[in-house]
Amino acid sequence: MSHPLDGIEPAAMNVVEALRRVMRDLPGISKKKDPTGGVKYAFRGIEAITVEAQDLCAKHGVLFVPNEIGVPEIIDIVVNGNPWTDTRLLMSYTVYGPGGVDDRITVGPIFAIGRDNSDKGANKARTQAFKYALL
Repeated sequence: MSHPLDGIEPAAMNVVEALRRVMRDLPGISKKKDPTGGVKYAFRGIEAITVEAQDLCAKHGVLFVPNEIGVPEIIDIVVNGNPWTDTRLLMSYTVYGPGGVDDRITVGPIFAIGRDNSDKGANKARTQAFKYALL
């Protein structure tokens, strides 16, 4: 007769083991073409990554906390005759594991650039940094 807990993996003991399990359980995430045709190359978007990683991080007790290092740099540029900006910033992430606040590692620093013609350059850069931290 089998026990109800047979085959159930015990919880990870630390952040490194928890991240290893997330990596093990994470499916391959392929690059895809933009279905609207707006982007002419295949890419792996942040939504495709987070939809796969979010539940696995929760399951294994992993939490990413962003830390912006220093002050973002905003550079004025011109794209096709129009004013744009490149927002450049440096991020790191404190990655907590199932052991609580003392069970953590740092990922980074990660350099990121967010190009925009409005007010979203910093958000784009932070999204790019998080995408690469997850990868």
